[in-house]
Amino acid sequence: MDILTEVATYVYTGLDLTPGTDFFLHNLPQGVSEGVVLQSISLSEGFYGLSLTRMSVFFLYPSWATIKTNIDILTDILHYAYGTLDGTWSLTGDISTENYGIDDLDRYISAVSFTVAYGKTQTLTASEIAQIKATTQTLLEEE
Repeated sequence: MDILTEVATYVYTGLDLTPGTDFFLHNLPQGVSEGVVLQSISLSEGFYGLSLTRMSVFFLYPSWATIKTNIDILTDILHYAYGTLDGTWSLTGDISTENYGIDDLDRYISAVSFTVAYGKTQTLTASEIAQIKATTQTLLEEE
């Protein structure tokens, strides 16, 4: 399973969504006007053999309340993914939320963005995780 699929499973399970119905990878399919979309934004080789991928979860709904509820839940469940490198991936760096306003279809659009570290089979020490987080933050500030 690739990293996008693994993170997608974590996200749609945590948000209680159904892939292909209200949760999608890359974009909304033709004929679907609302839902949640996970996109991989960028990929780079990180430290200690880790790959770092910046991902965003986009929320497109006519109701701000629906988006706000989903953002709150997603942010909460993402916090549980920090420093869990005994699995296949871990969150590193900050979680950010961007609100893009209302589009031409009268949908509110918001995104939650985060960086995932993956690809290492051993658990990192606390100082290694701190170094990865600091480096990721520096890279994000340079964008």
